[in-house]
Amino acid sequence: MHARGGSENWVRLSLVVVAVIIAGTLAMPATALAKTVTRLVVAKTVTVANGDASATVWPRALTVKLQKRITSTHYHALSGTVKLYRYDVDDHIYRYVMSRRGSTVSFPIPGRGRYRFVYSGSSTMRSCTAYSTVFEDIGFDVAFSGISVTPASPTESWITLTYTADWNTAAWDGRVWFGSDMSFGTTESEALYYERWLKAPGAVEFTFKIDNADIEPVLYDSAIAYVDDDDDPYILDSEWIDNVNYLTS
Repeated sequence: MHARGGSENWVRLSLVVVAVIIAGTLAMPATALAKTVTRLVVAKTVTVANGDASATVWPRALTVKLQKRITSTHYHALSGTVKLYRYDVDDHIYRYVMSRRGSTVSFPIPGRGRYRFVYSGSSTMRSCTAYSTVFEDIGFDVAFSGISVTPASPTESWITLTYTADWNTAAWDGRVWFGSDMSFGTTESEALYYERWLKAPGAVEFTFKIDNADIEPVLYDSAIAYVDDDDDPYILDSEWIDNVNYLTS
C-alpha cells in the first residue's frame, strides 16, 4: 500500500510540472516559438538588350537581397546562403547552378530564362524562395519595303507586299517566324494572314491573288517577327508595324 501511495504522489507531481511548463509556454511571446520570417528580394523580370552582335551581354549580374522581418512593415539584412536554380524548358525542372553567401548577393546569370533563388533557412529563420524571369531582346527590326499591284487577268490582280526583317544572329541562330496580317477596307471577309519562317535576316515577300471586285481603296497591313514559344519563350517579339497602302486612285 505504501508503494502505491508513492506512485500516486509521483503522478501528482508530474501533472504539476506539466501544468507549470504549459503555463510558462503560454506566457512566452509567439516570436519565441516561431521562426523569424525571411524574404528574398530580386527583380521579377529583367530584359537584356542584345541587338549588337559585337557586344558581350552574358553573363548578366542579378542582385538578390536576403532579409529578415523586424516588424510587420520593416525588414533588415540577413546573412545566409542563397542557392540559384535555372529552369530547364525541355525537362520542366529547375537545375542547380551555384550558391553564394551574404546578405546582398550578386549572381552571374548565364543567359535568358527562368530562375529560382532559395534560402533554406535555419533553426531560427524560415526558408524562402524568389523567382526572376530574364528576357532577351535580340534586336528584331521589321520594316515595310513596298507594295505592287500587277494584273493577273481581266478580273484578278496580284498583290505583293515586301518587308525586311533583321536580328542579331549571334544571339539566336535558329529560325524566326514572320507574319503579315492584311485586310481590305471594311471587307472583313477578305482579311488575310500569311506566316513563314526565316533562316536568316533579309527580304520577305507575300504575294496573293484577289478578285478586282474585292479590291477596296486601301489595304491595311501589319507585320511582326518572333521566335516561337516552343523554340524559346524568353526572346522578345518585334513590335507590330502598321501600314495603310492605297491600291486605287
